[in-house]
Amino acid sequence: MLELNDPWMLIGLVLIAFLGRLPAWQNLNDALWYPSTQTLVAALPKRAGGASRYHWSVLGVWVALSLLVVGLTEPSYIKKEQQLSIAGRDIVLVLDTSQSMQTMDIVSQTTGETLSRLTAVKRGLDSLFGQSEGGRLGLIAFGEQSFVVSDLTAHAETVRYMANQLETGFAGDSTRLGDALGYAVSLFSEATSERAVIVLVTDGNDTGSDLPPLEAARLAKALNVKLYVAAVGAAEGDGREPIDEELLGRLVERTGGEFFRITTTEEFDRVWGTLESKEPIQQRAEERVTVIALAWMFWMMSLILLCAIVWLVPRTRIRGQK
Repeated sequence: MLELNDPWMLIGLVLIAFLGRLPAWQNLNDALWYPSTQTLVAALPKRAGGASRYHWSVLGVWVALSLLVVGLTEPSYIKKEQQLSIAGRDIVLVLDTSQSMQTMDIVSQTTGETLSRLTAVKRGLDSLFGQSEGGRLGLIAFGEQSFVVSDLTAHAETVRYMANQLETGFAGDSTRLGDALGYAVSLFSEATSERAVIVLVTDGNDTGSDLPPLEAARLAKALNVKLYVAAVGAAEGDGREPIDEELLGRLVERTGGEFFRITTTEEFDRVWGTLESKEPIQQRAEERVTVIALAWMFWMMSLILLCAIVWLVPRTRIRGQK
């Protein structure tokens, strides 16, 4: 699409049409810095057999001046392209690998078998990995210590493989989830994320973290990171300390996330379904505009045309006009 930045300059085309008829223009003194168009036209060849060339030369003068005026309007060619881009979603999985995660109390409704909590988590993650295209995933395993198993990456299969290799006791026996959340938040401190999410999967309570869990949630809120918590475990009253649902609920409230209680492998689908509805990976249209300036082309054509016309004027006639 062609656009003129200064279209009012086209008034010059109207002025050119009447310029040669003005008395003041016809009687310009040759001492002026710019020769009159009438003088140039009068100097064009009028020899026998050259009438056609003369008329074409006259026309060329007006065309050259018109090109000059069009160049003054600063014409530009505007090229607009629609591009689809994905508003990405970054998810850091924070998985509890303490010894209690080997408890066999999660039932698979599909197969009817009873699984350990960690095995159920691994199976439950499959649907998340399958719908992560367009986003990035990270993985932190924690217990007494926290380990960044995978930084944020678009290669979901790599994260799936690393998650499947995790074993209970990998990071120690206790559950220092406050420290783990702090590590997860730190992954977003230098990353540019349009949607930043932490998914905490645990079956225990915080056991003496250096960074209190609520303080970690405050840091997440400051970085606009939402926290989703999946509390895994069905058995209670068997000597194990119950999950502190009150604390986990306060964590998600501070960041605008959601709390889930997982007792079957199929309930993980509810977690990922909530993520898809609340933190979707979206496509958006972006318009890319390319501007190509054309003024120099018109000025160059005007100069070339004027030079060609001057070349047609006999040198003897040019000397006679001085």
